[in-house]
Amino acid sequence: MSCVQDQFEDFDVDVVDQRPVDGDYIMVMVGGSSAELASRTGHTPSSRNARITGLAPMGLAPNFDAIVYVFAREVNERTRDVCETVAEEVGHAYGLDHVMDCHDPMTHLRSCGRRSFQDEDTVCGEHSARTCHTGAETQNSYQHLLKILGPAQEEGQTP
Repeated sequence: MSCVQDQFEDFDVDVVDQRPVDGDYIMVMVGGSSAELASRTGHTPSSRNARITGLAPMGLAPNFDAIVYVFAREVNERTRDVCETVAEEVGHAYGLDHVMDCHDPMTHLRSCGRRSFQDEDTVCGEHSARTCHTGAETQNSYQHLLKILGPAQEEGQTP
C-alpha cells in the first residue's frame, strides 16, 4: 500500500485498501497469474505476450470506475514490481500509454532503478518508439496525471 501511495502522492487521489462508499474509484485486483485468468476465460496469450503482468482498460478518456488486474505471480510477488505494475495499470485506466523511459512505470523497458511518473515528454512505445495512442508524438505521464487528477491537497485543505 505505501509504495502505491508514494507513486500517486503528488496527485489528488486517495489510495486505500477498502472499497469507497461513494464516488468513482478504480479497483485494483492483485494476485495470481495471467495463466489462471486465461484458463478461466479460454484466452491463451501468444508466446510473445506469455508473461502478462497486468490488464487494464486504456482509451483516450480516463476510466474513473475501471477494474484493473495485476498478476503478482508473474513478478514473483516482489513488492516493488507489484507496486510499479499497479501504477502502470492504473495509469492505463487514467489514459496513459506505454513510454520509452525505463524510469517511468508506464514502460516495458528493463528497469534502471525505482520507477515513478516522469515529468518529461517521452516517446511512446513498448520496445521501439511509435506514435502515442492519442496521436501525439510524446507523452508526459506526470503532467497527464496532474491534469486528470489535480495536485495533491495539503492536509486539512479542501478542494
